[in-house]
Parts: sequence; structure tokens; C-alpha cells
Amino acid sequence: MQEQKACALSLWHYKVLAYGVCLIKMAHKWLYLHGIFRTNVMCKSKAHS
Repeated sequence: MQEQKACALSLWHYKVLAYGVCLIKMAHKWLYLHGIFRTNVMCKSKAHS
């Protein structure tokens, strides 16, 4: 019974870890795209003025 619990716990840890990595990747992508968008907008507004 104790082994089963440990196995379930490690599986849960793995799921949480995978979810965390996924969230970090999504955040990085969002920040990256957002950064490009902001830079482009700033460059365009500078060029127009």
C-alpha cells in the first residue's frame, strides 16, 4: 500500500512539473511575442513622428 502511494505521489509530482514547464513555456512565448509587438509599435510610432 505504501509503495502504491509513493508511486501515485511521484506521478502527481511529474504532472505538476510538466504543467509548470508548459506554463513557463507559454509565458515565455507570450512575453516574447508581446515584446516584439511592443518594439514594432514603438518603432513605427517613432518613424511616423
